[in-house]
Amino acid sequence: VVIKSDLKISMDVVETKIKDLEGVLDAAVVPYVNGDELGDTIAFVVIDKSARETVTVQDFASELSFAETPVKVVVLNELPRMNNGKVDYRALEKEAEKI
Repeated sequence: VVIKSDLKISMDVVETKIKDLEGVLDAAVVPYVNGDELGDTIAFVVIDKSARETVTVQDFASELSFAETPVKVVVLNELPRMNNGKVDYRALEKEAEKI
């Protein structure tokens, strides 16, 4: 959960909404500490290249509220996973710090 504009935003809910978009195969949302505002997030997505070539923040605008919309979207070939198969959020947070 992050707090943005005095609203509690569940990153799990945002991930689910992003995964429901056509052409998105997988998604993970992490806090974006380099953002302009406390509570900014960044979305890492895996897309079906046969369905679409790119994903932008604007693609999320109709599905997410302003506070839920990530400030950046990064397309990956696959999300990093731990040995147990779960998404490695720590690796994604480190990657977000570099952006």
